[in-house]
Amino acid sequence: MKLFILAVVLLATTAIAEKCPKPVNVEAKQKMVDTLISYINKPANPVPPKPPIDPKKLIGIGILPKDQVFSLFDERTWDEVSEVLKRFMAAPTFEDFIKVAETLYPHVNEDLFLFGLSVAIVHRPDANGVHVPRVHEVYPDKFLTNDVLINIRKQIIKGHKNPVVKDTHYYHNDFDPFRRVDYFTEDLGMNSHHYHWHVLHPSIWTQDIGEKSKLGELFYWMHRQMVARFDSELLSVHLPRISSLDDWNKKVKIGYAPHLTIQRTGYTYMNRPENLEIEDLPELTKGELMQWKNRIMEAIARHNITLKGGPGKKLRTTPENGIDIFGHLIAATKNSTNRRYYGNLHSYAHVIAARIADSDGEHMEDNGAMYDVATSARDPLFYSWHKFIDKLFTEYQMTLTPYTPYQLTWPDVVVDGIHIENLKTHEENMIHTYYTSSTLRLSKGFDYTKDSEAKVIVEHTDHDDFVYVIDIDNNARVEKTAVLRIFLAPKYDERGHPLTLKEQRVMMIELDKFKATLKPGHNVVRRCSNESSVTMPVDHIYGDITRTVDEDHCHCGWPEYLLVPQGDYDGMHYELFVMATNYDEDKAQDTDLSCKCHAHSYCGNILGEYLDKRPLGYPFDRKIKATGWAEFKTQNMCDADIVIKFSGKNKDH
Repeated sequence: MKLFILAVVLLATTAIAEKCPKPVNVEAKQKMVDTLISYINKPANPVPPKPPIDPKKLIGIGILPKDQVFSLFDERTWDEVSEVLKRFMAAPTFEDFIKVAETLYPHVNEDLFLFGLSVAIVHRPDANGVHVPRVHEVYPDKFLTNDVLINIRKQIIKGHKNPVVKDTHYYHNDFDPFRRVDYFTEDLGMNSHHYHWHVLHPSIWTQDIGEKSKLGELFYWMHRQMVARFDSELLSVHLPRISSLDDWNKKVKIGYAPHLTIQRTGYTYMNRPENLEIEDLPELTKGELMQWKNRIMEAIARHNITLKGGPGKKLRTTPENGIDIFGHLIAATKNSTNRRYYGNLHSYAHVIAARIADSDGEHMEDNGAMYDVATSARDPLFYSWHKFIDKLFTEYQMTLTPYTPYQLTWPDVVVDGIHIENLKTHEENMIHTYYTSSTLRLSKGFDYTKDSEAKVIVEHTDHDDFVYVIDIDNNARVEKTAVLRIFLAPKYDERGHPLTLKEQRVMMIELDKFKATLKPGHNVVRRCSNESSVTMPVDHIYGDITRTVDEDHCHCGWPEYLLVPQGDYDGMHYELFVMATNYDEDKAQDTDLSCKCHAHSYCGNILGEYLDKRPLGYPFDRKIKATGWAEFKTQNMCDADIVIKFSGKNKDH
C-alpha cells in the first residue's frame, strides 16, 4: 500500500471553512472506515502487513505503549493525540485521510488511534454522513464486566454458535449503597454518550482547526447535568445526594470495583477500596491541585484572569463570556487563557483518583475507572468530584446579579399551564418507569468472539412515552416564534423535606428546548418526549447504525430511555417547569444549521455558533433572589407537580 503521511495542517482551516456540507459518497466512505475499525481491539483480525516507514515521519508518534489505555485526562498523552489529529485533519481528501490513518495505525496505541480517528470523522466536512465508530462496539470490554465476557467465551468453547448472554442489574451488595444505582452509573448508553461528548468537544481542540462556540460553557453544563441526574437517581432509591469531594486531606470514603478487563491486553481497571487517602503522584502533588484551585477561586472572586506574561496582564470577564472562560480554565482545555498558571485541575484529579490505590506504582497496577473517559462515569467518585467542580461554577454564578422580573418577562406571551399526557396509560402528570432490555451485538474477532458473533441482552430502565401539553396566549397581533425551555427537579430531599428553589436551581434537569410558532390568541403546543433536544434514540445506541436514517452527524446525545429519573415504587414528586422566550432575541445570527446536533442542549454544534444566545441552563444560570416559585415566576413561566413511578418490572423493548 502506498505510504501517505501529512505532517502539517495547512489545509485544515480551508477544509473546515466549508463547515458541514451535504453528505457525498457516504456508502463507500463508510466501508473504508469500517474496514479500518475492524482491526481495533480484535486479535483475531490481524492488520495486513505494511511496508516499512521512515522513522523521521513518525516523530511524535508511537509514544503511548500499545498495552495501555488512552486517557484524555492525562495531559502526558496530549502531544501525541494532537499530532495524530493534526495529520488526520490535514489530509486534503477523504481518501487521503484514510491513507494517513492506515499508515499510522500500526505505530499508534489503538485506543488513542480510535479517539483521534473519531474526532476527525466528526469534524472533517468530507466525512459528513459517515457514522463515527461506537466506542461500546469497538471496546465492549470497557462496558461489559468480566463475568459477561467470560460467559460468552465459555458458551463458544462449548460449541454454541452465536451465543446469547444476559447483562442484568438484579444483584446488589448491601455493603455498598451505590450498587443500588448501578443501573444508572454502569449504563452502557450513558457511558458511551460521555465518551462521544468528549469526542465532539475534546480538550485538545484548538480554534485554528475550527471555530467552536461555548465549548467551555458546554463542559460546565453537560457535567452539571450528569451530577443533577445522579442526585435524582440517588433520591429515587432513598439515598442521600452525593457529597462534594472538597477536602483532599481526608480519606475518600467511596470505594469502587469496576470488574473490567481489556481482554486483548489484560489491562485490568484497578479496584479502589473504601477510606483510602489521596496521595501525591510522582509527577503531581496535592499541593499543586490546591494551588490551582485557589488561583481559580481568586479569578472568580475578582472576575479577572491572569494572562500569560505576568500578574500585570489581566482579562476581565463579563456576564456574557465569564462562564465560557471559566469553563475552559477549569476543564484546562488547550483554549484556556493561561494553562501554565491555572493548571489542569479537573483532569489531573481524575488521574490521582484513578491511581489512589497504587499512587507510586509500587505494585504495577493498572489505572482505575476514573482514568478513562469511557469508564469514569461508572465510578460514584466521578459525581463527587464533579460536584466539587460544579461548586466552582456555582461560586462564579453567585457573583452575578440575579435576573430581574423585567429581564425574565416576555410581555407579549402568557403561559397559562403545562401538563403531561402519558401516551400509554393516558394518565395526566404521571410517568411510569420500568426495566427493559436491548440487544448489543458483538462481532467476530474479539478475544472472546474469535470465530463466532454473540449477543448480549443489556438491561436498562425506560419510561412510557409522554407528551408535554402547554397552553400559551400570544397577546400580540402578529405571529410570534417562541423558544420553550422545559426542566425537571425533585420536590423533596432525602429526609422528605421540601427542597428550596435555591437548592432546586442546581438540580434542574433539562428535558427539552425547542421552537414553537404562536399565532395571535390562544395556542396549545404539544411536544412528544422522544423529540427531546437532549437525547439520542435507543436505535442509535444498540441498533444497526447503518440502517438509521438521520441527518445528525454529531453522534452525541443522552440515552432517550434515561430522559427522566427512575422515581420510586410509591411515586416521586417532581417540579416540571416551562419558560417561553422570544426566538428572535435568542437565536444566534451566524449559526450553520447543518452543523447542529439533534441533542443540541447537551452536545451543541460540530462547528460554528451555538444556536441559542442565552446562557446554557437559562433561567437557572444565576443565583435566584426569590424565596419560592410564586415569587420567581413571571407570566411567561409555568410549573406543575408531576409523579414518576417505578414498577420494577422488565418489559421487552
